[in-house]
Amino acid sequence: MSQGACKSAMQGIENIKAAVKLLLAGVDYKHLDSNKERQESLVSALRSHFSSYGSDAAWFETACSQAAMLAELGYKHLSYDEQLLIAQISWLVLCMEDLCHKFPSSMERLQLSILSSEAVEQDALNKLRTTLCGVYLLWDSISANCIASSMMEYVNGCLLELQAIPKMKLSASAQSWPDFIRGKTGAAAAFSFMIFPKNTSYDIADFIQVIPDIMIYINLGNDVLSFYKETLANETDNYIHCRALVDGKSVDDTLSDISHDAIAAYSRVSTVLRSKSPSAYESWKTFANGYISWHLDAPRYRLKELEI
Repeated sequence: MSQGACKSAMQGIENIKAAVKLLLAGVDYKHLDSNKERQESLVSALRSHFSSYGSDAAWFETACSQAAMLAELGYKHLSYDEQLLIAQISWLVLCMEDLCHKFPSSMERLQLSILSSEAVEQDALNKLRTTLCGVYLLWDSISANCIASSMMEYVNGCLLELQAIPKMKLSASAQSWPDFIRGKTGAAAAFSFMIFPKNTSYDIADFIQVIPDIMIYINLGNDVLSFYKETLANETDNYIHCRALVDGKSVDDTLSDISHDAIAAYSRVSTVLRSKSPSAYESWKTFANGYISWHLDAPRYRLKELEI
């Protein structure tokens, strides 16, 4: 690498670091410590539940660990059974993101199989169907429906990223495309509704109007916090690069814009829930901090290298 290229790369890393710091300051981030005992219990349960995927030991252990970490850190306010189901869904999200190239035809037929009551041959997708049935025991019916439909959209998003997007040249006039595809590839609605299980202290009417902004916080927060690892891997098929193109801005300016957008969404959610339901607000605050803690702690995102 030439001296000029090296300097440019270092400046890019500094810009990423600045965007992450901006996000953390803007949401008044408070780091949450992991409950190692609870996480290990969740990991053990995931190992047992998804044992058929243990042949790739390195990937399997990492997926179990990261799924358990997200469920415990982001959803500390929930019971063990609720965290376990979230860990299972998180594991399935990681599985489809990392391994969907191994079973694309099964993913294509998943929704048809469900609608026609056919068997789902692929084990992970069969586990997805049974896991989503379990959601209805712990979340109200409308929330459970939204979690299930979000996961179906996630399947579609994975397929689009695998089959269509590599062949597509994005036009600067396709202004709505980045948000459209981002809405399918993060399962943000599922992770938003899972913050609020069945609870006698609040009703769906207390939190439903902030779900869109929680989804923005989840998606854009992830975009900022995963951009470092994506940059190191030279990945450009992501929301930040797509939005930069349609907005006619530099990647660095777009990254800063996205940090500001995530902060604004966080503020809107907090303002509404603070006035609607103290209990729902505390659940949101726990998730908002835990979600960032997960990104900072998970080896997947390599953020410890930035020494923030």
